[in-house]
Amino acid sequence: MEDKLISVIVPIYMVEKYLDKCILSIINQTYKNLEIILVNDGSKDNCLNICKKYASQDKRIKIINQSNSGVSSARNAALDIANGDYIGFVDPDDYIENNMYETLIKLLEENNADIAVGAYKRFTENETINKNPNIQKKVQIFNKEVAMHKLLEDRELTNHLCNKLFKKELFYNIRLPIVKIFEDLGIMYLLFDKINLIVTTDQIIYYYFVRKGSAVNTMNLELLKQGIFICKQREKFLIEKDYNKEYVDLGTLSMYIGLLWHLVRAREKELYYSKYTEELFDKIKNTHFIYANRILKGKKKKIQFCMFKISKRLTYIILGIFKNYTR
Repeated sequence: MEDKLISVIVPIYMVEKYLDKCILSIINQTYKNLEIILVNDGSKDNCLNICKKYASQDKRIKIINQSNSGVSSARNAALDIANGDYIGFVDPDDYIENNMYETLIKLLEENNADIAVGAYKRFTENETINKNPNIQKKVQIFNKEVAMHKLLEDRELTNHLCNKLFKKELFYNIRLPIVKIFEDLGIMYLLFDKINLIVTTDQIIYYYFVRKGSAVNTMNLELLKQGIFICKQREKFLIEKDYNKEYVDLGTLSMYIGLLWHLVRAREKELYYSKYTEELFDKIKNTHFIYANRILKGKKKKIQFCMFKISKRLTYIILGIFKNYTR
């Protein structure tokens, strides 16, 4: 099995505090045939020196040093030079189980699948991770239609790049969109459209650090516009590909609810009155309760939908966020 090369791509920007742990978790993988591509995206801290230190110790490491262009550009630069049969991604403030790639490539090879997916666990600063025994548990296999439906639900199969291993050929003529938010969502449906089978395990293999200041935990007008743009691109593609309309509606509605949830947490007055915010609320207002209840999965999404649909003003008052901005 180790005749297959895995290219592991790490986009790096201003994360010197976390980078050692991340790189060591990749270097110490039980699967050794790795090409580790570290992309320093214009970091002004000590990240580049940390990368050079490990590159001098491990010949599997390659460094790309570029001016700050964003995570999508960094990942795309690595994809352009990747030699692996398979492609994996790790974010620089996260870390992985030492058998992550051994587990995923075994699932791919044994099931002749195109993408292997493992479970991930979120953690915050100073949180102690209680690891479960590293035993492979439930394994499931999905064809393209079922996998796309589950991706649009964004629950059992999520849009995260980093808990997955991909066949390299999936990236032929496909690169991440140059945006600052939801870049994973902007490419994942394109990759899923090219697959025959996806295999998943509920074994936790990836540890995702929820860090204040990261793009996913912030929102401004430009990010809101980009999120809506990505959502519309996906919707247009899926309609043209003749995917089930309810699946497409589910993906769009879930994405709009997610954007609104980011928005109300951002506490930015300009967002509250923007035309893009109105577009999100209009989509929800124009979706019937019964239809939304049928296609949305999970109580949280359904509660958020109901709250947003009933009243924009009431939503902010209930959340105790925009009390001074409502009128």
